[in-house]
Amino acid sequence: MTLLNRILHLAVVLVLAACTALPSNVPAEPNQPSMPDSVQRETPTLQSPLSKPGTLADSVPVAEWTGNPGSHLLVPVDPASGQPLAGYEPIPLGQAISHAFSSDGNTLAVVGFESSERPRGGTLHMIDLATWDDQTQELQLEGYVNAMAFDPDGEQLVIAHSDVKNQVLILDVGKPFVKSKTAVRQTLLDFFVHKLKFNTDGSGLIVYGTKVENRYTVNEMSPESPVAVLLDSADLGLRWEANLEGVRHGIVPKDENEGASVDMSQPGQAIYLYPGLAFAPEGDILYVVHPDEDKLTTVDFGAQNVSTAEIKPQLSWIERLLALTARVAHAKVAEGTSKYAVASPDGQFLYIVGQRNDLIQDKNGNWQMISNPLGLQIVRAEDGSRLAQIDTEASELSISADGRYLYLRSWDETQNSPWTQMFDTSSSQSTARMDGMWLVPTRRANGAPILASSVWMNDKGEHRNVLVDSQSVLAEWVSPDYLAWLTTQ
Repeated sequence: MTLLNRILHLAVVLVLAACTALPSNVPAEPNQPSMPDSVQRETPTLQSPLSKPGTLADSVPVAEWTGNPGSHLLVPVDPASGQPLAGYEPIPLGQAISHAFSSDGNTLAVVGFESSERPRGGTLHMIDLATWDDQTQELQLEGYVNAMAFDPDGEQLVIAHSDVKNQVLILDVGKPFVKSKTAVRQTLLDFFVHKLKFNTDGSGLIVYGTKVENRYTVNEMSPESPVAVLLDSADLGLRWEANLEGVRHGIVPKDENEGASVDMSQPGQAIYLYPGLAFAPEGDILYVVHPDEDKLTTVDFGAQNVSTAEIKPQLSWIERLLALTARVAHAKVAEGTSKYAVASPDGQFLYIVGQRNDLIQDKNGNWQMISNPLGLQIVRAEDGSRLAQIDTEASELSISADGRYLYLRSWDETQNSPWTQMFDTSSSQSTARMDGMWLVPTRRANGAPILASSVWMNDKGEHRNVLVDSQSVLAEWVSPDYLAWLTTQ
């Protein structure tokens, strides 16, 4: 077959493939790559605390901050009134709390410390959300908790914590929970843990982290590539390790030739780079969206391999032919870039937002920070094809449990107020904008999803608290205390 015949044959194959109908769950391609005007919602009427009381199953667990030098109190809130349910004692959690929900949503694990400054020790609370029963265990942690996760059966809990050392421990937490239990397995790591989870069968622990130089100094940096490791959950022995070459994460010198000798206290000497990180909901895969380039690195812990693809528009068949000889141009890095990524429940798509901060010097010699949103990208996880690029000023995002909605969040500097945009993934359209709300996904005690926001609103120290079911406000109230909603993402 001649070269011409090969090309024509390939063209015919690609034409036939292009004519094949797309799966029904592929997001619709918007006619215009821009976010439509916001749908403004009327301010809801405050719910009366005298409304019919709710049940524990319908309640939303929330950690209420009691003020300096106070601590967090866990209380069940009635979403119809915004008031704590009567008959349930608040659970004192302490300070610097971290939490995780079991996969069935029945158990909430919270670690709290007596002090938030270089914490030591720590108390583990295992809370049965169906009964409000709290079982506690004293721990011997060193430093803050970086990440926590249950295994798929809810029988084990992993905790990563870090101070001078980076450590991971696994505890048996299945019922009946025995208070005197100690860590059944513990190991030291030579990197800081950013994200972890048990693999799908619970036999392994998949971990992503970075190595840090000059810890707790002004020149704390992460010049090396991040690492991905697979540990055996039985003994925390190393099964597999990969250096993610080409991924940049952390604080790095602006001039790579200067290394760690730069003085980070001086403007323009260093940049921060935070990639978007998302685990596949089903499967042992971590997606890493590069902060400084349009690239997607996929870490498959099951197959034990790493691959990187460019994030680029989905090409027509003729563009694919022409692209065989194309070269890539790399953009320069800004002063600081961070990205957030979430995966669709079926693992087919990634939704990515981010923000780039540029440091500029005005005519008076003063340094000014200019924020530039990166928009929303919808990317096919399998190959990095960008299906849509949509204008939005969002800097963070979450996704609904069913994958139908994205919750795009940012802060309006001119109004000194946050906002949350509801984005329908099935139509690729914005459906509503909730001004004055920084909505995050949490859950009721029965596991049902719900959105919540707590925002400082005035000089009196009052906070505006809101509970939202999909796009309907259930309750709104003002309180003097900040509410730390226990997020599920």
